[in-house]
Amino acid sequence: MKQKFNLYAPNGKPIVGTSETMLTLRGFNCYGRNPDGSLQIEANDYYKDFPETEEQRRDARGVLLFQDESGIDWPEDYLSLEGETLKPTPERVEGMAEHDLDARELATVLAALRYWARHQAGSVGKSPNPLPEDDIASDGGTLEPMRADEIEKLCERLNTEG
Repeated sequence: MKQKFNLYAPNGKPIVGTSETMLTLRGFNCYGRNPDGSLQIEANDYYKDFPETEEQRRDARGVLLFQDESGIDWPEDYLSLEGETLKPTPERVEGMAEHDLDARELATVLAALRYWARHQAGSVGKSPNPLPEDDIASDGGTLEPMRADEIEKLCERLNTEG
């Protein structure tokens, strides 16, 4: 029997599956690295009933995306095997698409970001009644949450880069 390894994102969170175009994750087993540094992975059979509709997502470079337990997608080459030193968290993942949203999705994301900036951005980590989204905004306390002015700049960038 082959030895299985757990995978970790640069933020230290466990990888839970490959990112799919459907709203699902595909489970997998990891057996180490190939000589070229890529992962030796094998999909679990859990989703075998949906082969025509599921497609694994890839970044703009064509690298397979994996999702950590908090829902963040990471390219395969950013992942670390159990026992390896975690790769540094990148400021920006080079080669990934800026965003791939239709007009309705972009409008919803912008509305949510602006709502967050107005009502919650300044209270992450300070509120006596934290919201579940506080943990997302700080990636479980590993990142400094964005301030309202930073969120507004992000909204402007999303609006102009789309």
